[in-house]
Amino acid sequence: MGSHLPTVAVSLLWYRSCRWIGVELDRRNHSRRAAIARNVVELIVHKPETVVTIDRLCESFQIPADAARRILNSLVRAGVVSEIRDGVWMNVKR
Repeated sequence: MGSHLPTVAVSLLWYRSCRWIGVELDRRNHSRRAAIARNVVELIVHKPETVVTIDRLCESFQIPADAARRILNSLVRAGVVSEIRDGVWMNVKR
């Protein structure tokens, strides 16, 4: 039984190292993508007063801006969030 870094820390380190060398994240990493999407939904559902921006998602989940936009667009289509002002989204069922 060896000592292992938590998955989040390893993912964060891996992501930052990719950014430093100019490599994009692999969009085929379905488990990581699903985990990020779950975490975003949990943030919005469990804290409905939370406002979300592209920058906040990028910083909180260490994802590129285009990925944050895709997540938010999916949540808008699903009726979970709506854009309350330009670039700011909030849970519609507060």
